[in-house]
Amino acid sequence: MNWFSVFGKGDVIDKAASGIDKVIFTDEEKSDYMLKLLKAYEPFKLMQRYLAVMFGGTYLLVWIACAIMFIVGAVLGNGELIQGSDMLAQRNNEALGTPVSLIMSLYFGGGAIEGIINAKWNSAK
Repeated sequence: MNWFSVFGKGDVIDKAASGIDKVIFTDEEKSDYMLKLLKAYEPFKLMQRYLAVMFGGTYLLVWIACAIMFIVGAVLGNGELIQGSDMLAQRNNEALGTPVSLIMSLYFGGGAIEGIINAKWNSAK
């Protein structure tokens, strides 16, 4: 007669040991969990980059066009060109200013906010 038969079959003991193992969260398991979490965030981060490049690039290109128009207008003494660059700059800010600000704050601000929270958390320990 097997002494372990008192506790039940071997699979019950294995399941109990597995349950106890899952209760203890080791550093290795924490790092594996973090890697899985980072992997899950990859599509979000990719979309953040696309938004930042699409909106930010368009916004900057319009500002470059405004600067070129202003410089050419100033060199040629053309007031209409200077006025057109001012109007274009104003419309650029009205149309794209808020979306670009929000996208850039999400893109760059997320890491900054996380850093501030981690610094506060670590200093409180």
